[in-house]
Amino acid sequence: MVWEVAPGCRELSSSKTWGSKPDSTVAYSNGQQLIFGETTMPCAKQTFTGVSQDQFDCLAKQAVANGLPISGNGGEATKSGFTISWKYDPTSQILEIECLSAPFLVPCSIVNGKIHDLVDQCMQEQAKTHMGRNGTV
Repeated sequence: MVWEVAPGCRELSSSKTWGSKPDSTVAYSNGQQLIFGETTMPCAKQTFTGVSQDQFDCLAKQAVANGLPISGNGGEATKSGFTISWKYDPTSQILEIECLSAPFLVPCSIVNGKIHDLVDQCMQEQAKTHMGRNGTV
């Protein structure tokens, strides 16, 4: 596979052979960069409504268990080439999560699907827990 620098741009560094550790960046005329091994294009932001504090805490615990240090109601965390941003408003119970970068070969559909599954899992678990506490199971 051959990568070419877009007209009017310059290669920022040289590349090793495909399959070895990436070390090349190419700038494109639209301002984007391709960094071999990762993407600089963010995935679509996901917005979840009706997220209780308990549900958000569940999600944060799952993220930490998977090595992604989420703390507080907003911020960014990076692990293994994935950078995730989040913003949680406990008053409105709105959670926004966005993958800002991911490894080059991992499409946004996979990343956003995994995020959605984790949020959905915590929302269902917490709903069952609250139903059990109220005796309405």
